[in-house]
Amino acid sequence: MNPTPIIALTASVVDDDIQKCFDAGMDAYVPKPVRREKLLHEMSNYL
Repeated sequence: MNPTPIIALTASVVDDDIQKCFDAGMDAYVPKPVRREKLLHEMSNYL
């Protein structure tokens, strides 16, 4: 069974904060305000 992918949704766009998301185990990052196209694109990478 594949692990469940985790997509970070955060208002922070600071490079250090984004890196912390990946260091914590997130698989992808989508900044807020969330754009539908960006979220769907990231989700499609795991479907």
